[in-house]
Amino acid sequence: MPSRPSKQYKANAKSRKNTVLYPHSHDIPTLSRDALALKIARHSRCPKCEDCTGLRPKSGLLVALDSDFENGISPQPNYISHCRCGHSVAEHASSEEVSSEEFERRGRVAVRLDELLEDEQKLLDFDYEDEDIVSLRKQIVPLEEGLSPLSDNSLSPGM
Repeated sequence: MPSRPSKQYKANAKSRKNTVLYPHSHDIPTLSRDALALKIARHSRCPKCEDCTGLRPKSGLLVALDSDFENGISPQPNYISHCRCGHSVAEHASSEEVSSEEFERRGRVAVRLDELLEDEQKLLDFDYEDEDIVSLRKQIVPLEEGLSPLSDNSLSPGM
């Protein structure tokens, strides 16, 4: 279970300035489009960078779950808006370039990835990967770019 914001956070203006939020909820109907885009961006390669494998908070920022701030700590930090590569959540999630059906599909995959991360107590560890995470992230790519499970040569006998 994530810890609540510390007394130091409440008292320290510098900590507040350097804290950004990540959406904790896995309930898709309650997530705003922006929160879902942030989840998608976290697990999506940056289309503008070759080396960026997914949205990561800029160095020096503390990431907290938005659920830790529901009890009116003011001012509430902003959500992560840009990756350390310099590109925005919208650029990573390609949220303005895909159909609503594709966005919702990616959102379901991203939420499932977050559930796996939370099971491992790694939801706020943006660099953590394991076999399940790496495998499921392959489903974030647009369907037309990704391979269907039936086209995988490893499934064909004798090939």
